[in-house]
Amino acid sequence: MHVGRWTKFHKEKDKSLKELLFQLPEIVLKSKAQNTVKKYNYAFRSCCKWCKNYDSLNNMPPTDYHFSLYLNYLMQNECSSSKIEEVVYSIAWAHNIAGYNNPCASELVKNEAEGAKRQLSRLCSKKEPITPEILTQLVDRFGSTDNMLDKRIMTMCLIGNAGFLRFSKKVNIRACDIQFQSTNIKEQDRQIQAGKLCYNCEN
Repeated sequence: MHVGRWTKFHKEKDKSLKELLFQLPEIVLKSKAQNTVKKYNYAFRSCCKWCKNYDSLNNMPPTDYHFSLYLNYLMQNECSSSKIEEVVYSIAWAHNIAGYNNPCASELVKNEAEGAKRQLSRLCSKKEPITPEILTQLVDRFGSTDNMLDKRIMTMCLIGNAGFLRFSKKVNIRACDIQFQSTNIKEQDRQIQAGKLCYNCEN
């Protein structure tokens, strides 16, 4: 730390105060977890490295305009929305510690960051529920096959749907755990030993 408010290290002449000043950076850095400091420091240095490619940019402190251009550069390199958020926090952290005006407080940077996160965020595709029609198609396709592996998968799907079973429970079912009857399936739960559970298969 040799920028901003930390340049006072070299100006302070009182020996006892100077010793206290040299302890201050270490204490300040402990305000964040060690891994967080490493992550923020890496993101900040990456920003400084990018700034050095242009004569018109200063490492500390960059203007909100220049920092917005850096965020735009990250977007063009297809970084994630979480990376944009991490960079904003890192630059804000570094400027606040150094005593500089925080460019991330600018409305320009805030809007740029929010726009970048929206553009880079991936839509969450929800899984569709299994319908009786899907199960019917499954039986029509694999019901008459001689492949025992296909029949096993089909049976697991039918039993799981009839009994509302989780996958972790379905994969642990043994042949001795279930009894096929004309109208229902009976299952013996080996894990909790709660007796026999009956799942009605009638329409």
